[in-house]
Amino acid sequence: MKSQFDNLSYYTLKYLYINDNFAKYRELFVRKEFLLSKILSYRLLFDDLPRTLERIDILIVGGNDPDRLMSFIRINHPCLKRIAKIALGQNLNPIRRAALLRLGYDDVLNLKDLAPDELGSRVLSILHRYRTTESQIFSEQIFDDIIENNSVKQKLTPSEKSVLKLLIETPGNFCTGEKLSKAASHDHIEVSPAHLRVLIHNIRQHLAAGYAINTVYGEGYRFSVPKSGQ
Repeated sequence: MKSQFDNLSYYTLKYLYINDNFAKYRELFVRKEFLLSKILSYRLLFDDLPRTLERIDILIVGGNDPDRLMSFIRINHPCLKRIAKIALGQNLNPIRRAALLRLGYDDVLNLKDLAPDELGSRVLSILHRYRTTESQIFSEQIFDDIIENNSVKQKLTPSEKSVLKLLIETPGNFCTGEKLSKAASHDHIEVSPAHLRVLIHNIRQHLAAGYAINTVYGEGYRFSVPKSGQ
């Protein structure tokens, strides 16, 4: 089942273009592909990344000058680690594309080789990898916090870990009781709603300060993290 994160309209795109013979053609292609997305478009006059207040999820740099594309990613890569980065050219050769990938672009594409909807599909795939990686890191950090702040030596059971992991990794940190019960079931033993409530109660005893599992009555449970500055 697809979530909101599988829809390009959820994301904000920053499009930077080098003004060459194919600039208008590339931009029209990008705008058609990201028709429902918020697009912030800037001409790339210098190598510095144009600053914006909006959240940026995707960065596409359109241009056919490999030196400019290389210079840009060298300078700006440190502040683009969590953003999908695409170089979009017209006839970049394989050697140039490989060099750009090594420097930090997530994908390097030639517009003339792209099928309809391929650019958007590739971007969604990259964003999915980023979400998965961040979710795993976040999950590990939460479990570390639980262990470090737990004054009792008892560890979470496999079922409790499965429940907490699902709550952490689900977009919005909300999950229905049915899904949590399935996640908690091991060795074909079905976890009932009453058993799930016991598991949730036990997990709560191990959570570090600021973390919580809130009951959404009649629906499921929501995991919340400490507020900024807490």
